[in-house]
Amino acid sequence: MAIMKIVGRLMSVACLAALVSCDTPPPAPPSTPAQEVARVPIPGGSSTGMPGVMSISPDGTRVAMRARISSGGGNAANAQSAQSAAVETVAIYNTATKQFEQPTLPTAPNQQLVAVHFSPDGRFQLGVFLGSRPYRELRVFRTQDTGEMFTAQTDMHGLAPITFSPDGKWLLHPAPPDETGRFALHVISVVSGAPRATLPVDVRAIARGAFRNVGFTPDGNFVYAHQVDHLLVWNATSGKLMIEWQWIGYGDMTTMGATPDSSMIRALMQDGSIATIDLPAANNVRTERLDLPAVSPNHPRHVPFDLPWSFSRAAFAADGTSVLRDAGGRIDVFDLASGRFSRTIALPPDAAQVNFNARHGGFVPVWVRSAGGDVISIIRMP
Repeated sequence: MAIMKIVGRLMSVACLAALVSCDTPPPAPPSTPAQEVARVPIPGGSSTGMPGVMSISPDGTRVAMRARISSGGGNAANAQSAQSAAVETVAIYNTATKQFEQPTLPTAPNQQLVAVHFSPDGRFQLGVFLGSRPYRELRVFRTQDTGEMFTAQTDMHGLAPITFSPDGKWLLHPAPPDETGRFALHVISVVSGAPRATLPVDVRAIARGAFRNVGFTPDGNFVYAHQVDHLLVWNATSGKLMIEWQWIGYGDMTTMGATPDSSMIRALMQDGSIATIDLPAANNVRTERLDLPAVSPNHPRHVPFDLPWSFSRAAFAADGTSVLRDAGGRIDVFDLASGRFSRTIALPPDAAQVNFNARHGGFVPVWVRSAGGDVISIIRMP
């Protein structure tokens, strides 16, 4: 990306040499359709916001989500009363049978299941339970027979999402505050619950709000997360905070990701800037920007960055070579090597929003507004 300006100057010179206008728009980039693997109906027919998808199984056959399920039947006579009596609960949508199912995880009489997560390798299901105690219980079960592996305590405040390492061996969860009131993130074994590391979280970080887009590098050696304008990287074995860095440009941080070879961690900003941290040192941050229009120097810093080309809903591609941006009805793909807009991915008709934050493994949910009732389209992650 550092050579983008030089490339632009060379192109201008080439235009003059060829006696053609440089104002001629370039040909439209190629477009390919998104690969849709399933459609999940939204109970009640519509939603005022992106429905809450919690997890998608690694084979894409089950989708755990928060849904308003009623017991009043589906005929028109009782539709209104059924909708008013519906309560939000955890449901599993089976894409093979095209039916919602109740989770089969064992639940104590005095507990309520509030979340379900599938491990990346499909071997385990994780349930989060709420009871009368001042914390939530995190219980891990074998998928094969729902045998319980272990129970751990997690916090009530949503400090960070529960996150599996890509290989399914490790699990990160926020811990309840200790006797001194301090918070931390725990990294534990998925099989036994044995602790691997405690990642400290200081009071300043707590004041900035919840951690977003928490993830492990593919080798499981580092954990990364971001807040509104801060990013943090920890060593997943020692728990050491390797780096904490604040973005002082335009817009907020949108997402983070790691390269497949675990050599770099990247953060994407709403204005298209990208911060890169080299591993394993993790002691320096370098920034570049995609080939995008310049931001006015008078643009306010702390306001929603909602320019037509902004990267407010975006993600890094799984192969680490590009950035994906929800462009309304399509996904724009920017090549990281050149920094340029390279192609588009056409979304299903009436697509309203891509929920990159709810991507799981190779899948990402897309909210589709439809006259016959809103649905969630599950597409393969480009």
